[in-house]
Amino acid sequence: MENKAFRHHAYKMYTRIRHGVLRRFDRRPLPVCVHGEITDAWPEADHVYVGFQMALRAATDDNS
Repeated sequence: MENKAFRHHAYKMYTRIRHGVLRRFDRRPLPVCVHGEITDAWPEADHVYVGFQMALRAATDDNS
């Protein structure tokens, strides 16, 4: 398993523990300390990360 997959899982587990299961378009940014610990534990070789992105809800998804 690559570090990217480990980071994704760690982000997801932290969010689930802290906020519970979120709905489809409900995203929460991680605290800087949590993000730092996760990226220190499973770093990317070039240290380039995507970062937090708000969920964009499409007009066709309003009825979900």
